[in-house]
Amino acid sequence: MKGKFSAGIIENFTRRIYQAVEDYIADPFRYAADALLRISPENLTVTLSDAEEILPDCESIRVGDLVEVTPEEQLVPSPDQVAALVARFCS
Repeated sequence: MKGKFSAGIIENFTRRIYQAVEDYIADPFRYAADALLRISPENLTVTLSDAEEILPDCESIRVGDLVEVTPEEQLVPSPDQVAALVARFCS
């Protein structure tokens, strides 16, 4: 099903990934260290959840894999990892 999404949908998908990663970083006690980003390949729905939650028809990605540390030791979304994830689902 790759290649079926418009530029606007891909842009929105990218924003939702960044928002989920930022939410994870902003509240470190809300989610477990092994929190997952669940993505539906069919409609690019993005859900942030704890690892034990089961969401059918979704692929799971560790949120920690989408985070990097700045030289100032701040956690931020990794642009390279987010771009790779978007490409995986949209190209």
